[in-house]
Amino acid sequence: MKRIMTTLLIVFFVLSLNPVAFAENQKTASPSEPSAAAIIADVIVLRPAGLIGTILGGAAFLISLPVTVPTKTYKQTGETLFMKPANFTFNRPLGQM
Repeated sequence: MKRIMTTLLIVFFVLSLNPVAFAENQKTASPSEPSAAAIIADVIVLRPAGLIGTILGGAAFLISLPVTVPTKTYKQTGETLFMKPANFTFNRPLGQM
């Protein structure tokens, strides 16, 4: 069980690299139409990783509430830990990174 958890954590950390930073360096011929490879990568890798990040971020947000409520930073924490991964996963067009 420990080996499976370690493997899952490694995969999560590798997939949690910010793909937006890498996408800025690429020049595409038509920015409005994503390629088939981008759509496939989005469906197979990025959306599931975003879902896992949203779930883990939501859990981290709930755990951090006892600290963030007294300091009144819970909105910023919720935006960073939960809303950004949720928007990445559910609100962007398919294939757009």
